[in-house]
Amino acid sequence: MNYREYPPAEPLSPFIRCYWTLEVTPTQPFLERMFLTGGGHELIVNLGGTFTVIDGQLPDSVFPGGSCFFIGSMSRAKWGRTFDRCHLFGVCFKPGGAALFQPTPANELTDRCIDIADIRGSRSRIFADRIIDTDVKTDSRIEFLNRYFLKSLGGLSSRYPYLERAVFQIRETGGRIGVECLARKIGVSRRNLERLFIHHAGLTPKKFCRLYRFRTILGRLADSKSNWASIALDAGYFDQSHLIRDFNRFTGYSPAAYMDRISGQTFMAGE
Repeated sequence: MNYREYPPAEPLSPFIRCYWTLEVTPTQPFLERMFLTGGGHELIVNLGGTFTVIDGQLPDSVFPGGSCFFIGSMSRAKWGRTFDRCHLFGVCFKPGGAALFQPTPANELTDRCIDIADIRGSRSRIFADRIIDTDVKTDSRIEFLNRYFLKSLGGLSSRYPYLERAVFQIRETGGRIGVECLARKIGVSRRNLERLFIHHAGLTPKKFCRLYRFRTILGRLADSKSNWASIALDAGYFDQSHLIRDFNRFTGYSPAAYMDRISGQTFMAGE
């Protein structure tokens, strides 16, 4: 599995975390990624091979080579499986940034994988054909998308200032901040903060914080030899049992099972 990230044009950095490519050889089914970015929508182009997104609570979504699909905010992990060679190209949007590409409120797309034709109509085919062309190199795709998104950007210099400040606070605290405290720090009411997150990030601020905190420890768990209790406390969990509960809730695995089976097959765009 070969995964690489590429930065967007500088004016797009408040909206797009990165472009990325993933090439998979025909070996075993694999866990494609943990979609736990809390509002980090993805636009994915399948350049070759059949790619299946599996969610235990929803029907499987099958995307053959030449397809282009959009993934909303994820409140739980999904599987990405392929049984042959597969090549994906993606755009990882920051919370609120996907408005550059589509106007649908984020909460209407949460936990959904959708062909772009279903959200952009007939004009999506021209867009998809331009970036699916197998003769086009990665640099050319990125150049095309930079031009496309810059045109959509217009004169905006920021997406949603309150959302941007809230996400900054969440990152600064590692997700260990209460919703009331977060609302006070950015100068809005709790009610308005919740509306802002639901509409533009697809998740409540409370769930956003929980997912961000959980996501930040995945890499540490993979590399650390610390015991579970120490990791849980350092990440702000009350005890080891709370960490185990979140692992089961968000991935369907206990920490030990995740380490044994999954961690080496997981990657997370933009982190």
